[in-house]
Amino acid sequence: MKNGFTLVELLAVIIIISVITLIVTISINGILDSSKKQLTNVQSKIVEDAAGVWLVDHLDEFSDKIDYCTYITLEEMQDYGYIDENTVLEYLDEYDPDEIIIKIDLTDGMKYDITVGMDNDNCNKYYDSL
Repeated sequence: MKNGFTLVELLAVIIIISVITLIVTISINGILDSSKKQLTNVQSKIVEDAAGVWLVDHLDEFSDKIDYCTYITLEEMQDYGYIDENTVLEYLDEYDPDEIIIKIDLTDGMKYDITVGMDNDNCNKYYDSL
């Protein structure tokens, strides 16, 4: 009687291990993609909250303006201490921090909308106007 495995048995084990590895890899990639999306959403919320604090600090400068739009860059928010400089944001992997725009649309004096993105259409740059 011979000891050992046949070639067919070894190939079957290799194929089974390969299939299991493929399934695990696909599952892990899905989890990572989902986590990255959640992280981006949380980081966007952090930036929006910091922009809200910035707006409250500068609200008296906008009290006489109706339907006014201004923007500040992510880098300026970091420079002025509204976002911690050590905070690593997902945006920084893709863009220069000075390209990230926090757009603040003021309507009726007290209502505002904050958008984090790359678009500053029809807005006045805040720190250039000081």
